[in-house]
Amino acid sequence: MHDRQKIARTAAAALLASCVLWASPASARLDNDTPDTPTPSDYGGVGLIEMRNARFMPDGYFSLLGTVKYPDDRVAMTFQALPWLETTFRYTINYALPPIGQRALYDRSFDLKVRLWNEGEDIPQVAVGVQDILGTGVYSGEYLVASKAFGPVDASVGMGWGRLASRAALPNPFGLISSRFDTRPVFSGEGGTPLLSSLFRGKNVGLFGGFEYRTPIPNLTLKLEYSSDAYTRESDRQHANYSRIPANIGVSYRFWSNVDVGVSFIGGKEVAGTFSFSFDPDIPAFPKRIDPPGPFVARADDVVDAARTAQQIQTGTQGDESWRVHFVDLTKTSPLAAKPLEDTNTANAYLIGGVAAPATLKVTDKWVQGRTLVVQIGAKSHKADDNLCNELSPALGQTAGVQDVAVVGLDWNPIQFCGASAQQIASEVKPTLVEADAAASDTTPPPTLEVTQRDIDRMRDAIIAANLVVEGIAAGNGIVEVEISNPHYLRDAEAIARTVRALSATAPGGVTIFRITTVVGSVPVTQVTIPRTQIDGIGDHVATPAELWNATIFEAAPSHPDYPSSPGFPRFTYSIFPDFLPAAFDPDNPLYIGLGVSGSAGVELFRGFSISGEATYSVYNTFGNIKRKSNSLLPHVRSDTSLYLKRGASGIDNLTVSYATKFAPEVFAKFQAGYIESMFAGVGGEVLYRPLTARWALGFDLWDVQQRDYDRLLGVRPYRTVTGNATFYFQTPFHGYEGYVSVGRYLAKDYGATLQLDRRFDSGIRIGAWMTLTNVSAKKFGEGSFDKGILLVFPIEWGLPFSSTAQYTLPLRPIQRDGGQPLNNTRTLYDATYSSSYGALEDQWTDVFH
Repeated sequence: MHDRQKIARTAAAALLASCVLWASPASARLDNDTPDTPTPSDYGGVGLIEMRNARFMPDGYFSLLGTVKYPDDRVAMTFQALPWLETTFRYTINYALPPIGQRALYDRSFDLKVRLWNEGEDIPQVAVGVQDILGTGVYSGEYLVASKAFGPVDASVGMGWGRLASRAALPNPFGLISSRFDTRPVFSGEGGTPLLSSLFRGKNVGLFGGFEYRTPIPNLTLKLEYSSDAYTRESDRQHANYSRIPANIGVSYRFWSNVDVGVSFIGGKEVAGTFSFSFDPDIPAFPKRIDPPGPFVARADDVVDAARTAQQIQTGTQGDESWRVHFVDLTKTSPLAAKPLEDTNTANAYLIGGVAAPATLKVTDKWVQGRTLVVQIGAKSHKADDNLCNELSPALGQTAGVQDVAVVGLDWNPIQFCGASAQQIASEVKPTLVEADAAASDTTPPPTLEVTQRDIDRMRDAIIAANLVVEGIAAGNGIVEVEISNPHYLRDAEAIARTVRALSATAPGGVTIFRITTVVGSVPVTQVTIPRTQIDGIGDHVATPAELWNATIFEAAPSHPDYPSSPGFPRFTYSIFPDFLPAAFDPDNPLYIGLGVSGSAGVELFRGFSISGEATYSVYNTFGNIKRKSNSLLPHVRSDTSLYLKRGASGIDNLTVSYATKFAPEVFAKFQAGYIESMFAGVGGEVLYRPLTARWALGFDLWDVQQRDYDRLLGVRPYRTVTGNATFYFQTPFHGYEGYVSVGRYLAKDYGATLQLDRRFDSGIRIGAWMTLTNVSAKKFGEGSFDKGILLVFPIEWGLPFSSTAQYTLPLRPIQRDGGQPLNNTRTLYDATYSSSYGALEDQWTDVFH
């Protein structure tokens, strides 16, 4: 190595080290998270103009960007996946590098940027990024960049590799570690494979930098940068110089809080125009709806007193004891933060505070009767032979005046007694009806707990008026039980809350418990038991959703509930809706679209057994312009999609006979036969084990399918196969992330596994990605090397001011091939039961009980 080159390389290494030491986390003191979003670069993602900086959008934000500029137009989607991780998918139309026979290169690429440290008083914010790590390598590059704010000026300086070193400044400092860093591999292959072998490699590095200046003109930002991208490949190919000077200048104007429009002058030659739209997926576009819920109605004091008297007579607990003082232990782990409910009537009772409910029980009420602490629990939350006394023994000595514990159920029947005094009260907790009548014989006739058929009709009508279906309703012993299905609201938690609102307004005052069972596809999922005293508190604005959550019992619904007042069978359903079908990111054209009208209809002949179908009529489409033909070496299970789009633009989407049931309270099953999806018909089924309080589930599916004709009518093609998977679903406690790992056999008879990871927001939006690796080699798979893509799910109610269960799902693949392709069945059992799961109810509870 020549001395001059060694000195230069050492200087570059010193510069790299100084950036790292300058931004040492030990020196960091300030977190520079600001409420306004930074401006985007022309590549997508936060940056200057062509170069990136070390800034990030707020956590969870999503942005769309379009840049028009010769020689390459760009469309990009950026997702702030974590507070420190920015991800960008970009589609570029490069007119300077067209393959033979094409007018342009249609390039798909994926970028990552990671924040290393936050900005401090004396140190910059530092980030490292990789550009085009999952693409063709045309835009491949890496960078280390630091940004520091000085009043209205935000300055950035960085070091780049790969494309970002095409205007070389210094030898690669990593060459001091190993000489292999001096050589950057030239990409060759089908594309889509991670370009890990080229990371931070190359003979030289480039230096770039610039600043953003927030001008005195509101919302107007001036940008100036020195670029290390010389557009070498484009200039050599076209015998032109697309970057005559290394400087770019531009302005960006923020029209609203989430819309940026920019104009810039690139390389002293080209003018670029940029439009960017960003938003927070947690916030609906219309926070207020045209169908707001009704209020929670609290019972009047005299009604509560009457119910108290009736309950005391029924249970034999007349006396001076205060009515059931409710206790909520907010020291237990809970995602809901709240202030404890203050009791206003404690003159003749002990206020229970400091007694922790054991984890295996769900305690709905506690009160003191003499020297005994009476604990009311869910009747199904324990086994008959459980030693509840051992679990509740810590309560003794923690509550003033308490010596014994008595455990009763929701129906006030005694379950277990601990201690002599508790044994004495056992005979008083549930006296016979004759004793209760005798106790009341010399008094005015007491209030009654009876619920009449008229009361039941009123409650059912109120729930139906809330746009819910009452599958069954019954009442007795102070408890109203109702089974509901939810065709109207995105979240089952909202359906439960609206049911409670309707019951609180119509249920007789003697009803003290609401028990609601959610039903999905005629299958009962979750049973929720809510004490009415807490609803009274919410209606009077003295209780919180946290207290209600802690007082509510959640159980897996029985497999075969038997409620009267069912609507009966058969049941008919139908709907008509617009259809929008995009085919994006084709290697030959950025977008094809189809517009049409779809309709669905179905009949449920008896509980769980239904016949249903959906068809689409195409009004307009550009699918006839698709020229690309499949060259797949695998069975054409998906790569002939263009033929289905062209010949079957109007056709039958699905037509099936299905049966859904439960094998056990936590085991769901579904069997289906017919035209299952647009490209396959067959027969099969799915089984899901979903423990109630677990944030995981296990599913199995198996299908015998045959390929449908391209016209999507009733014919089939010769290809037939068996496909199936075992799938592990999981919900993490981090930033709303969830996903699944699926292992099995795919439609092209290949074996492998799929990993999908999504982030679910409170609004119902889901943003995620998946990848599938099978025993098919990258060469045999073809362009793209393996199946992967981005998933976007947008609920209709996020963008419109009314409630709806409809969602628009958009899977985006860089290219459609045949390896690793699953059956596109209707909603999986996991998706169907998600909204009624314990985890989903927990996440949504605060929003709907307010």
